[in-house]
Amino acid sequence: RSDNDPASRTMDVAATSARAMKCGYNFDPAKLKSNFLTTQSAGNPSDLPKLTQIYDASFNTVSKALVEKPDYCTAEKTAKIKLALNRHLAGDYTPSPPEPVEDDSLFGSWGKGSSPEGHGADMKAVFQ
Repeated sequence: RSDNDPASRTMDVAATSARAMKCGYNFDPAKLKSNFLTTQSAGNPSDLPKLTQIYDASFNTVSKALVEKPDYCTAEKTAKIKLALNRHLAGDYTPSPPEPVEDDSLFGSWGKGSSPEGHGADMKAVFQ
């Protein structure tokens, strides 16, 4: 996976921890953070300050956003959180798969390519 880099893993574990706390899971978020950061910085200890900063920022951002969502912990969400949390607690820090975008419109995925120029540039490549 292309998003399985230190920053992506850090953001995912931090967000999962914040979501799990919001939904009342009984785990030690400080221990999860410590285990994760220790594992991730083992090969390159100089990465620890940067990863700690990313972790804290991600955790705080998700936590603050969830305060505004009293109905967040649906059965579907808690099942996904439980899967990710259990993986992370077991030492598997691979990021969770991205959530599908809820756009049912006919052109919902139109222009979602990597081109900064927009829709036309994406289509130029198709017709060349």
